[in-house]
Amino acid sequence: MRTVSSLTGYLATADGTSLQVHQYAPGTVTAPLDGGTLRLRVETRYPDEGRIALHVEEAPDGEATLALRVPAWADGATLDGDPVQAGTYARTARRFSAGDTVVLDLPLTPRLTGADPRVDAARGAVAIERGPLVYALEQPDQEDGAVVDDLRIDPAGALSDEFRDGLLGGVTVVRAQGAVVPGPDAEATTPYCPAATPSPEPSRDVTLTAIPYYAWANRGPQPMRVWVPTR
Repeated sequence: MRTVSSLTGYLATADGTSLQVHQYAPGTVTAPLDGGTLRLRVETRYPDEGRIALHVEEAPDGEATLALRVPAWADGATLDGDPVQAGTYARTARRFSAGDTVVLDLPLTPRLTGADPRVDAARGAVAIERGPLVYALEQPDQEDGAVVDDLRIDPAGALSDEFRDGLLGGVTVVRAQGAVVPGPDAEATTPYCPAATPSPEPSRDVTLTAIPYYAWANRGPQPMRVWVPTR
């Protein structure tokens, strides 16, 4: 409840002649500034799409500064078409007027993220991310016979994304290249083997399909994983 009651402070803050927008969601942001009120209508489909349009509905007298957070992953971001640096706040200072529009574009290119090698549970594995979202491999989305526990991902393979309106209420999936590596014999009495035993060879190449982590477990109990071992 504390988070809900303080949510507006996470979205935007203001001081004097400056309005800072930290998180992007459709709605209206109103800030009392020196010289009057700055009211913005935020139009966006973020995080499915990276375009954030801020329409000025009311502006103060005099110059004001609008500062927009550019996440560290957003290399190639632009503000009104001009490049801005990832991991900072993009600022535009001017005399705003009702009817003005400021557009921030954040590239949502899928990427692989690795953990610090001192994290034992994630060593040798990577996670799929797109924009601010972490992705997961859930069993129903994989190819026939490709068990989640047996999947490996090719870290050098291409990643692609696609919005699926009919899946889980509408989500963007990410596809990656990988392989199936057979697990131990189902009749084995122990999961361990001598250290000199060679790792099994991939049985076949497959395309891995990942969904946003928040959307898993909506199709009944299913195996899922976030950290995927590399080939």
